[in-house]
Amino acid sequence: MRIRVWDALVRVLHWTLAAAVVTAWVSGHWAPADFDAVHHTAGYVALAAIALRLGWGAVGPRHARLAAFVRRPREVLAYASALRAGREPRYVGHNPLGGWMAVMLW
Repeated sequence: MRIRVWDALVRVLHWTLAAAVVTAWVSGHWAPADFDAVHHTAGYVALAAIALRLGWGAVGPRHARLAAFVRRPREVLAYASALRAGREPRYVGHNPLGGWMAVMLW
């Protein structure tokens, strides 16, 4: 059985950000100099996707909210300790380390 945790907007913003990062990287490394506009536009698209995601994280549904997966440092350390011991709890959505990984990637 599949459980859809994230709503459509979260999914669209996720893949928009991924595509913008890849586009910016390719246009910045391998494309000729006349692709500067593409590179800059991809950066602005990435920035807009992050801004929208942070906004949706404040007002969106339960699993889209930042409070649902950005945990306190004490909880993250407890989860990391349990992970090392092989007895980590399961989460629907991001676990405490995965939530902070998402924040760091943004």
